[in-house]
Amino acid sequence: LLSSQHHREDVVSTEEQQALSNRVRRVMERYDCTSETAWRYLDFRDEGYPQYQAALMAGLADPQEDAS
Repeated sequence: LLSSQHHREDVVSTEEQQALSNRVRRVMERYDCTSETAWRYLDFRDEGYPQYQAALMAGLADPQEDAS
């Protein structure tokens, strides 16, 4: 029986696993968030979204208010 929780690490090499784990850990430390939220942020970044927009979409940042 296969585990219901498969992570993307299952399909990459050990070195790639370590690099992914380090990225997730850095995001978790920076934003004080869960690994799930960190993965969501990194997915947005990998899709090409800028840092602020990815953080906003992942729920890690608040929208900036207009200074009008």
